[in-house]
Amino acid sequence: KMLRSCSENNVEKKTNGKEKPEGDVVRLSTLENLAIGITSALIAGVVTQPIDVVKTRIMTQAASNAVPYKNAIDCAFTILRTEGWRKLYSGFAQRSIYMCGLWGITFSLEPVLSSYLEDKNGE
Repeated sequence: KMLRSCSENNVEKKTNGKEKPEGDVVRLSTLENLAIGITSALIAGVVTQPIDVVKTRIMTQAASNAVPYKNAIDCAFTILRTEGWRKLYSGFAQRSIYMCGLWGITFSLEPVLSSYLEDKNGE
């Protein structure tokens, strides 16, 4: 239900420091939706990139000659201890380019396409 509310862009905007009366909905512009999509992709990347790095290390440990990790936490601490925290974010730039493009386009086009289809169905 929350996702549907977000996708319909039912966002209340403040004007001149006062909230608009309830029921007065303002649609976000395409640029605002693009910014929200990019921001959400960056936040998701910051949160999930270390998990993805650990998952990849565990999946590929069989092919290496290194001592195997005991579990995911051991893997994360070993990376932190031997390679530093930045290694947990290796590949973040490439992932950000992909995810920001994907979610930026998705968030900015969804309201445009939804509006178009609503108008088309109304005819």
